[in-house]
Amino acid sequence: LCTGEGTCAASCPEMALTLQNCTTAQHEARVTALVRSLSPDEVAGFGCQWSGAAAADQAGLRGLKYNPRFYLLPVRCLGQIDPVVMGRAFLEGANGLLLIGCNPEECHHSYGIDHTWSRVWTMKKLLGLCGLERERIALAHSDIIKPDQYVRTVESFIKTIDGLGPIKRDADTQSKLQALYDALQVFRVRWVLGVSLRRPWETTYPMHMPNPAAYDKTLTDILSEEFFRARVINLLRQKRKSLHLQDIAQALEVEEPRAHDYLKDMGFEGNISIFFINQTRFYGLPIGY
Repeated sequence: LCTGEGTCAASCPEMALTLQNCTTAQHEARVTALVRSLSPDEVAGFGCQWSGAAAADQAGLRGLKYNPRFYLLPVRCLGQIDPVVMGRAFLEGANGLLLIGCNPEECHHSYGIDHTWSRVWTMKKLLGLCGLERERIALAHSDIIKPDQYVRTVESFIKTIDGLGPIKRDADTQSKLQALYDALQVFRVRWVLGVSLRRPWETTYPMHMPNPAAYDKTLTDILSEEFFRARVINLLRQKRKSLHLQDIAQALEVEEPRAHDYLKDMGFEGNISIFFINQTRFYGLPIGY
């Protein structure tokens, strides 16, 4: 039932699967090295070897010109790009990320492009939680015999990023991007993201999946909560002391009742410590954390 190129590894909620010689850690290292070398007006991207990267080669062979500020990392299938890799790109300095893959229903590895879209959609939601524009990440389609289409796609995305400008890398924004990256590694996020994916033997989406609107709401709620949890842990590490509810809610710009509910669950699960001093509730990191 395997269709090749590691889509399963990038979908695993436990991050237990590894594609030999093409691991998530290796992808993270590649994209980190690239984005750290880019100027503020330069853009990174991933291209499938069967479509995006192949179309780029054809564009070069045919002498087609396009913006030199775009740098493409070729991969064997976009489906093997874990969302963690996308998050790492923004954490390390990317101002935009363009993924160029096969046309819908023509993926060389069955549903790699489907899985990539689910991850890009998740990234768009998380970028929104960071206060950043969703347009900073995009998934496009290309064809090896239509390099002109590839050129138009790159030019269009570069124009979009130029209009948005570089991400302001202040401490607050970097803290949010760190929380985005951390949230993408949480089992709960990865599990709910995976339940919507088609498997190689399925011609339609899973029948047990709730209707799209209900699923999207569930995904949004889980992302919001796990993003908040990651920010709480990072805030407590940064402050190196226990905090009041009001301090946390104000720092993370969340309503106190909502923050209270999230923090109560985190305490119940042992992610944070909850204790009282003079009848005042405090939240801190567990001993030895």
